[in-house]
Amino acid sequence: MMARPPSAASILRKERIAQTVGKGAVNMELPNHSGDHSKGIVRQTPVNDMDIVNKKYVDDAIAGEDLWDRTGTNTYLKNSGDNVGIGTTNPSVPLQLYTDDALRTGTFFMQQDGSGDCNFRFGLVGGVNWAFGIDNSDGDKLKIESSAQLGSATAEMTILTNGRVGINNTSPDCALDVGGAITSNCALLDADSDNYDVSGINTLFIDTSSNNVTLGGLTGGVEGQYLHVIKKGDSNILTVEHEEGVGDQDFELHDGSDETIGAGKWGGFKFVCCSGAWWDCQHK
Repeated sequence: MMARPPSAASILRKERIAQTVGKGAVNMELPNHSGDHSKGIVRQTPVNDMDIVNKKYVDDAIAGEDLWDRTGTNTYLKNSGDNVGIGTTNPSVPLQLYTDDALRTGTFFMQQDGSGDCNFRFGLVGGVNWAFGIDNSDGDKLKIESSAQLGSATAEMTILTNGRVGINNTSPDCALDVGGAITSNCALLDADSDNYDVSGINTLFIDTSSNNVTLGGLTGGVEGQYLHVIKKGDSNILTVEHEEGVGDQDFELHDGSDETIGAGKWGGFKFVCCSGAWWDCQHK
């Protein structure tokens, strides 16, 4: 059976396509028709630069680009009241990031490949600025500074790459190196005690205004903790017992015996907690 010869219309269409596509051509022109002629173009999103897209995709893309504006090298949202969401379609703040995964490499990652610092800056209009980040010109230290940039003032907090922390000290020599006075909780005791809890306390005031007070031992002290025991006022007597043996942490007094601050006198002791006892390092 002989093949049916192509119609004149079919030959004409092939010639038009050949003329349009041609050798080395990159574009194909389709007739500008509606209805059945366009049903073969169904892809919404292009796979690559050679793919065909329909009018809906182009219109959507143009509408998306219209959300942004550009002045010089600055690109910004046209509507300053819009919220931007990354990983979320319902951001509640100007920029919201959302993840739901098991990654431990961070949600936000900022790098510096030059000589500048790698840091965040926070500021109140017409007010204070704070900088937080890595000081690239000072040993890669992590700093928090009340300044618009790192290195322009003495950092309020500095962390070295070896883990040492400095407060008002950018070159800490130990695990925690504080440039300035340290204050913490104080307590007041007005009765005898063999096991007073000094957790988190650095100053223990002894009130002898109504009676004598005897201090036989303490509890709650941690290694290296300092404690000032101060007789408040000059009435009556304060007695501190050496190795009294009833409390969890005894006093180790320098003379090896009990010490007192008598009536008409005031003063105190400075102890440091070591090996489960409180050692006298300064007194009266």
